[in-house]
Amino acid sequence: MSDLTARDAQNSEGSDLLRERAKTSRASAIKLFCLNCVGGVRADVRDCTSKGCALYPFRPYRGK
Repeated sequence: MSDLTARDAQNSEGSDLLRERAKTSRASAIKLFCLNCVGGVRADVRDCTSKGCALYPFRPYRGK
């Protein structure tokens, strides 16, 4: 850990937490991916136009 800065270590811990949460279900993993992609804004996930994304048909918050 001597090569890591405090910020890198904090980001690593955050990434570990996200990975741990994503393991709970496929839907959770997709939700986390989409939210991360658009900067954490649910409305932006709903309004996503990235039809080339493999997860596009499965994105959450679509307003069925």
